Amino acid sequence: MTGGFPANWGLSITDIGYGYQWWSARAGDHHFEYAMGHGGQMIVLLNELDMVIVTTSYPFYLQHDAESWEHELAIMNLVGDFIGSLPTE
Repeated sequence: MTGGFPANWGLSITDIGYGYQWWSARAGDHHFEYAMGHGGQMIVLLNELDMVIVTTSYPFYLQHDAESWEHELAIMNLVGDFIGSLPTE
């Protein structure tokens, strides 16, 4: 497992950590913090670029199966790919 997620998930974010109800991670050259809800709802704080990224998604209420986790993973990778594509200061 990598940062609490199975290594075979193929996440585009790395160095995942957790504390005080917030996650931290890295994508490309950027470090960021994020809060996450089931299904892929995210609030991402990219302090070095003074940027906030918000995603909304179907909440998959009481659904914890492959479909809901694949959807969540796809959104995490979309956000990670976007952050990784941003230029550094």
